[in-house]
Amino acid sequence: MTARTEFYTEPTALPEVAHGSIKLDLHRRDFAINTLAVRLDGAFLGQLLDFYGGQQDLADGLIRVLHSLSFVDDPTRILRAVRLEQRLSFQIEPRTLELIREALPLLDRVSGARIRHELELTLQEPDPTAPLARLANLDVLAHIFEGLVWLPETAVFFQRVPQFWQSDAWQAWLDEESPVFTYFALWLAALPEAVQRGAMKRLRVRKHTHSDVLACGRIRREWVTLPATLKPSEVVKLMRPFPVRVLLVGRILLEGRPAADLIERYLAEWGGVRTAVTGDTLKEMGLKPGPQFGILLEKLLAAKLDGHVTSEAEELALLEQLLRE
Repeated sequence: MTARTEFYTEPTALPEVAHGSIKLDLHRRDFAINTLAVRLDGAFLGQLLDFYGGQQDLADGLIRVLHSLSFVDDPTRILRAVRLEQRLSFQIEPRTLELIREALPLLDRVSGARIRHELELTLQEPDPTAPLARLANLDVLAHIFEGLVWLPETAVFFQRVPQFWQSDAWQAWLDEESPVFTYFALWLAALPEAVQRGAMKRLRVRKHTHSDVLACGRIRREWVTLPATLKPSEVVKLMRPFPVRVLLVGRILLEGRPAADLIERYLAEWGGVRTAVTGDTLKEMGLKPGPQFGILLEKLLAAKLDGHVTSEAEELALLEQLLRE
């Protein structure tokens, strides 16, 4: 592995890299606390290299950039500074804080994908609440997209996330590696839909993420008044179109409402119910595949969910009745 140096041809551009000394290589780092290195060569084995005062910053609990153009060269360092500050319970030192404020307008020139990557890393922190609140306090969020804010009441929803991600039941249903989407959707769900759409366009989120986040917002608005008396078949018809990750966000947002319990019961009891009669059964009876298949199977499923039929024989009897009608 060789030491490298880098230079920026213009503000916010990705750097050009060339061979360089270890000192220049360490100067590429974001903050002084990232510049510490240990020699591995011969008689110098174990010697600490500290060209930029990183050891003292560690002792003082400070986040400090290495030069005054650091955030101009790469404005995404702003998000990394906040993430490190909150993770380590450090403080961004005063001059670095000034440089952050001066560089905020440059965030507009950074690609949405790069900013999204930094926000996703923030949402992977054990508790993303503090870094998001800090980003809002420093006016970073507003410079990413106008209207993008952090609402203190959202912290309540964030506090509920670990209990679900640590639940074996929810883990079995979820097809996700981390709760990043859960936090992201909870954050945006409380904002006006126009802001949600604009922020996601700015961040260049994936198409399925875009549609799922908007679905979370709709669930929050439309399911808040769902009655506990809905029949199982009604619940299944309502919830079946949504991915589990969307239902999880809805479950958290609707805590204390009947809809929260209905979501739990849908996943645990009703969502996996299947009829003994299938499309193959209908073909064997001489019926031709078409829209009627779906209508018949849907009626049979509703009857089974609501307890009107409890065996294959009863399903077949109901099927004969439906065909006569």
